[in-house]
Amino acid sequence: MSVNLKTSNTLGLSAVADQVVTVTDSDSLIDLVKDRQLRDLLVLGEGSNVVLAPRIYRPVALMRNRGVSVHQDEDSDHFDITAAAGENWHELVMWTLGEGYCGLENLALIPGSVGAAPVQNIGAYGIELADFFLALTAVDLRTGESCSFSRTDCRFGYRDSVFKSERGRFAIVDVTVRLSKTPAVVDEYPDLRAELVRSGIDQPSPQQLAAAVIRVREAKLPDPRRHPNAGSFFKNPLVTKSQAGALRRSLPELKSYPASGNFEKLSAAQLIDLAGWKEKPAHGGVRVWPKQPLVLINDSCESGEALLDFAGRIQNDVAARFGVQLEIEPDTIGFNDNASGDGTIT
Repeated sequence: MSVNLKTSNTLGLSAVADQVVTVTDSDSLIDLVKDRQLRDLLVLGEGSNVVLAPRIYRPVALMRNRGVSVHQDEDSDHFDITAAAGENWHELVMWTLGEGYCGLENLALIPGSVGAAPVQNIGAYGIELADFFLALTAVDLRTGESCSFSRTDCRFGYRDSVFKSERGRFAIVDVTVRLSKTPAVVDEYPDLRAELVRSGIDQPSPQQLAAAVIRVREAKLPDPRRHPNAGSFFKNPLVTKSQAGALRRSLPELKSYPASGNFEKLSAAQLIDLAGWKEKPAHGGVRVWPKQPLVLINDSCESGEALLDFAGRIQNDVAARFGVQLEIEPDTIGFNDNASGDGTIT
C-alpha cells in the first residue's frame, strides 16, 4: 500500500512510497537489508534535512530506535554518551546538560535525529559535532554487516562526512560523543555574545549558554511545525582570498570569515539578502524567511521539484550578481530515480 511521507519530512512535501517500514533496533535493520525484497533502502530519521521527490521508488525505513547510555573512563573526567540514531538531537543535548555533561550546548535546538547529526557534521556558533564525536555504529546497506566508525573514519568536513560522499551505503544506528563535567564554554560567536550581554551574563554556565543559543535561534529561525522548512538551505560558500577581496571592493559591507588554506567563508545569508530575496513574494508556494534568508519556507508547495526550482532561482541570481555559486545543504532524494536512488539519510 502506498504511503505519503508528507508528515515524515519537515518541509511537508508530498512524497509517495510503496514500501515503508519502521525500524526499532539494529537487528531489524540488518534483517531488512538482507531481505531481497527490500534492497536499496532509504533510511529516514526525522526528515529534517531532505528534499523528497514526489515519488520515492525505493523502500523506506523510518529509524525509530531509542536509548541513551553513559560510560565513564576510569581515572578520567570524560564521559562517553551513546545515543540511538532515532533519538531527537535537541532532547539529547538538553538531557546531557541536565545530567551535568558539558560540550553540546552550542548545538541546542538543531532539528533532526541523532543519526542525522554525523551525516551533516552539524555545527553552530563555533562548534561542530566532530569536536566531541568519539564513534558510531552503522549498518552497511550493501552487505547487512554492522560496522564501527572512528572520527577519522567519518572524514568530517564542513557540513560533510563519508556518509555524504558514500551516499546510500551506510545507515547509522547509534552515535557516541565524549563529554566532560568540566565546563569549557565557547561563546565568541557575535550573535551569541550579544545575547549574553543583553541578558547581563558575562561568564555563562553551559546551561545558560544553551538557553542563549535557543533564544538566538528562536528569534531568527521559524518553527517547522508552523512554517515547514529544512533549516539552512544553502551552505556558506568558500572563495579564494583574492575573490573575497575583489568582491569587497564593490561590496564594502561584505562579511567574510577565515577558512583553511587560501580561502575565506562568505555569508550565504548576506548574499541572498543583498540580492533582494527577503523582500520577494512567494513563488510556487515557497519563500525566503525574512528573519534568516538561508531558510526557505514552504507555505503551500506540495512538490519537491517546485521547491528546488525556487532554490535554483536564488542560486542563479546570486551567481549572476556576485560570481558566487551557492550549494544546497539538504540532501535531494529520488529526483533521478525510476527504480532506485542514491541517498541514505538517517
